[in-house]
Amino acid sequence: MEMSDEATAYRLLNETLRAEDRSTVRPWFSYLKLLDSAAAKLPKFKGTVWRGVNKNVSHTFKKGQKITWWSVSSCSTSVDVISSFLSNAPQSTLFNIDCINGKSIAAYTCYPTEDEVILMPGTIFEVVSNPLHHHGGLHIIHLKELSDDDDDDEQESTASSTASASATASVAQKFSSMNL
Repeated sequence: MEMSDEATAYRLLNETLRAEDRSTVRPWFSYLKLLDSAAAKLPKFKGTVWRGVNKNVSHTFKKGQKITWWSVSSCSTSVDVISSFLSNAPQSTLFNIDCINGKSIAAYTCYPTEDEVILMPGTIFEVVSNPLHHHGGLHIIHLKELSDDDDDDEQESTASSTASASATASVAQKFSSMNL
């Protein structure tokens, strides 16, 4: 039996994790513990990942702002994969994320070619720059995942930001040529 997209465990869990009433998470505690234990056994993924959302959420992101994503966030190391999800949306947001604690699940998913990396609930980010509003309704937001000990070498952070800025410009150009 096939479940509708709205009834998947992923969607139901994320709706609950995003809910203002935190008591609704209680029935999910055992599942979340199991998910956390399994994810802890996977190696950390550090690098650039992309996440697409089929609506404009850019107005909620400002440079320097710290934000927490409470849901399990599916991302990809391939911007081509994300572009296929955004191609029909009149307004969309593309997140360029400097990730340090992602979990690659490509070997465990039904879609190994999607190069999927998940970010666990409670992941904290800093907004690196104000959103880039591209023609065709595409909005690009650059985020940097923060670690518990955010005393990383400043040179490494600057180099990473420079590389990501270059990648973002390249992606904007690619999306432009796709007439999104």
